[in-house]
Amino acid sequence: MRITNNSGISLPLAVWLVHDEYDYIEGVENYISVTTLMKPLKQIVLPTRIPAEAQISDVADYVARKLGNAIHDSMERAWTVGAHRAMRLLGYPKDAIERIVVNPTSEQLKNIQDPIVVWLENRGFREIVVDGVLHTVGGKFDMVSDGFLNDNKSTSAYGWVYGTREKEHQLQMSLYNWIDKKRTDGEEPRITEDICNVNYVFTDWQKMQARTNPAYPQNRVEQKTLPLLSLDETEAWVRSKLALVHKNWSSPENQMPQCSDEELWRSDPKFKFYADPSKANVPGARSTKNFDTLQEANQFMASQGKGVVKTTLGEVKACGYCAAYDICEQRRQYFPD
Repeated sequence: MRITNNSGISLPLAVWLVHDEYDYIEGVENYISVTTLMKPLKQIVLPTRIPAEAQISDVADYVARKLGNAIHDSMERAWTVGAHRAMRLLGYPKDAIERIVVNPTSEQLKNIQDPIVVWLENRGFREIVVDGVLHTVGGKFDMVSDGFLNDNKSTSAYGWVYGTREKEHQLQMSLYNWIDKKRTDGEEPRITEDICNVNYVFTDWQKMQARTNPAYPQNRVEQKTLPLLSLDETEAWVRSKLALVHKNWSSPENQMPQCSDEELWRSDPKFKFYADPSKANVPGARSTKNFDTLQEANQFMASQGKGVVKTTLGEVKACGYCAAYDICEQRRQYFPD
C-alpha cells in the first residue's frame, strides 16, 4: 500500500497518524475478524481484488481512526498503571480497590480473595465450519469488568440522539461474547453477564445543545447498556454471513447483492413540494417547501390545491470510507467517475 499526503499535513502529525502498533493476525487460514465480518459483503470481497501496489490511501483519512485508538490506548494505560489511585480519589473503599486485578495470571488469581477481575484488550478466537470450510473468527474486546463486557466508542453526539448505530454495537458485542464462550485457547469465558455497556466519548459535543435539547447527551461522555443477543441468534448470524461471503467470493460484482440503504449510511429522503409542477424536474430549481414525510408534503399540497411533490433520495455517505471505492460499480451510481 502507498500512503499519500495530498493535504500537506505536517510531518510531526503525519508520522503520528500513520504509526500503527495494532497486532494484526497473519498466517491463520480462513481467518476473519469481527469488524471485517460486520462489514457489507462488497466491502469484504471487492478490496481483495485490488493489487497491493494499486492500494492507495491518504494520511488525512487516518485522523478518525487515530483519535479512536488514542482513547483506547489511554484508557488501557489508566487501568493498568493508575486505576488504584484514581479509584481512591473517586472515593471507593480500600478493600474493593485492593481486590481489583487487571489481566491476571492464574497464579495471581489464587492469591487474591474474591477478586474483581478486569480484562483489557483481550483477543479471542473461535472456530466454526460453514459449507465444509473451517473458519476462524477473532475479536479483541476493549474491557470486561467483573464479567460485564464494556466497549468504548468515539462518535458523533447525534449518533446517540438517533441511535443510528445501536444495533451495530449490539451485534459487535454479541459476537465478542459468542467467541468468548468457546475460545480456541480453552480458557474460561471472561464474559459472564448477558448485557453490555457501551461507553461513548462524543467528538462534537456542545454544551448549549445539551442545555436546550433533552434528547442530546447531557455530558461529553455517556454510557448505554444494551442486551446481548442470544448465543444461538449470534451463531446463526455468523453462519449466514460466512456462507454469503463464501458464495460470492469469486462472483462478478453485478451478481452480488447490492449494499442496502442502511449499509450505505443513506440519510432519510426529503419530500419537496413545488407550487409550479414544471419546475420539479428542472436541475437546480428550488422547491417551494420541503418536508420530512410524504404524508406532510401531500397534506400541504392538498391545502394549496395545486403543485406536485417530488421525492429526493437521501445522501449516501459510506462509499467515501470504503476500500473498494475505486472499483465498485454500485458506487458509480451515486458518485460517477
